[in-house]
Amino acid sequence: MPKYKGDLQDWLDTEECSQGLRPSKRSQKVASQGSFCLSQEEANAWVVEVFPNQCRVILDPSLTDPLSRELLCTYKRGQLVGRMKKEYRERTPVTVGDRIRVRSIDPLTGVVEGVCVRKNQVSRSVPGNTSSRLVHVLAANLDRLVIVASVRDPEFSLGLVDRFLVAAEFEKIPALLCINKSDLSLGLKNPEWNLYRDLGYEVFEVSAHFSLGLEELVQKILNQTVLFCGQSGVGKTSLLRKLLGSEVGRVGAVNPQTGKGRHTTTGAVLLGGPHE
Repeated sequence: MPKYKGDLQDWLDTEECSQGLRPSKRSQKVASQGSFCLSQEEANAWVVEVFPNQCRVILDPSLTDPLSRELLCTYKRGQLVGRMKKEYRERTPVTVGDRIRVRSIDPLTGVVEGVCVRKNQVSRSVPGNTSSRLVHVLAANLDRLVIVASVRDPEFSLGLVDRFLVAAEFEKIPALLCINKSDLSLGLKNPEWNLYRDLGYEVFEVSAHFSLGLEELVQKILNQTVLFCGQSGVGKTSLLRKLLGSEVGRVGAVNPQTGKGRHTTTGAVLLGGPHE
């Protein structure tokens, strides 16, 4: 992975950008290709998947024929200045859910020219990185966070649920708890997730394998941009396959030695089309 330069030559490396302001004349002069934070009115696409040095985007329907709405766009790596005037570096300058402006090069490719101010984001420290200033933003501009846990295989984890709830509360993102593999809860008295019901959080008990309780969950998140998050092995991909009716992602069995998932899904992607 290329190193960050850490100067104003990097992508969106301005304090004005982090605060949602138009960059100063000096910042605009230094920034290449007009790469500054945009208003929502200036955007023309959504980021749906991010790769090293490229991202897959969906153009707004008013701009193009529906058969050619998808582009693979290049972007510049760089340093972003975080909110609350605390500097941090993002692993990539764009993330899934970002509203952006792109310039088409041909029917299949383009270039990202700017990124809109985010209404919220969910992020974490980059694994294996010793500096707390480098973060991985998982998704942005969310309407809801769905925290997926399981009855067992792997066992329900209060600690993981709490960490996701803290992240959601910090960004003011409504959150709910989805307990998968509910078919394994027969005979279970006073399960741990009842604690979250008592705190006022909505809890949905479902079974992706047997298609139980899914309709109630669908009605709750319909027409929203939602992030499904949770530890490996709880059945996030299986749930999405049932909810979307398509073969998305990969699924795998829990490791019988450790009782943990095998990390079959290792990235973020916006499925079902942008919520417009």
